[in-house]
Amino acid sequence: MAAGIVIGVIILVVLVSLGWSGNNKGREQHRRERAQSSISDVAIRAGLGGHNKTFGPVPADWHGIGRLAQIFVGLVGVTVLGFGVHVVFLQFAMYLALIAGLGLVFSIVSAVFYGQRNAGGRLDLFEHGLVFTLKSRQQVVRYDSTTLIQDLVEHRRNGVTIRVTQAYELTDVDGRPLRLREGIANPEEWGPRLQQGVSIHQMPTALATLGAGYPVEFGKIALQPAGVAAFGTVVPWAEITDVEIAEGQLRIKTTASRPAIAANISSLTNFNLLYALIRRGRGIQD
Repeated sequence: MAAGIVIGVIILVVLVSLGWSGNNKGREQHRRERAQSSISDVAIRAGLGGHNKTFGPVPADWHGIGRLAQIFVGLVGVTVLGFGVHVVFLQFAMYLALIAGLGLVFSIVSAVFYGQRNAGGRLDLFEHGLVFTLKSRQQVVRYDSTTLIQDLVEHRRNGVTIRVTQAYELTDVDGRPLRLREGIANPEEWGPRLQQGVSIHQMPTALATLGAGYPVEFGKIALQPAGVAAFGTVVPWAEITDVEIAEGQLRIKTTASRPAIAANISSLTNFNLLYALIRRGRGIQD
């Protein structure tokens, strides 16, 4: 009796959720069309230049959910048959059906929540910045004036990297924070584009600032005309022996008399610009 109730509830959740998601898809498409019409105007007013590429939200895997639903229904059928013909072996399908049903409910709830959280989400990259649209809200970022903090986390299994989680926090033209995560499709493509855009656009100003004798701040590390300043000390360029990236950290190696300067990349602003300037300061040209 209890198993029958559980199975009935799961089937009801499947039907209701799939129907609701279909209606929601239409509403989402309408929001996207309205947002698209204003993105060009916003980009022109902000002087972002030519459009490069658009990235939308990661779509829910309804095809995979449909396959799981078919497996669940098949197992329910085997279970009903097993109890009908009193075959114990077939009755064991009930436990597999419960497992598949719970997985199906979890997948549907995750897909619906994930889709709602990113409904209307759209990232448009331009020559000099970006426009991020979420529902009716738009945020504009210019590469030459933003601050970029990147948080890239490697997920390992048995010593092998299986995937990298990416998150970026920027500052828009109004000074508000903008956090971009993997809810936007293809972060392995748009993430490096953000890093490169900020580095290229802010390099001339950074070089001019250093050339005028002033420091450039990057969070816990600052560059000065004479060297690298961090944690209350300044290391002259001549004493820096190497610079490397390992396990989410920037490590600046110095002469034997000094300990290495180490800082988490996620605690540094405009990291790619910082890294490029340190290499330039040491006379290394890419």
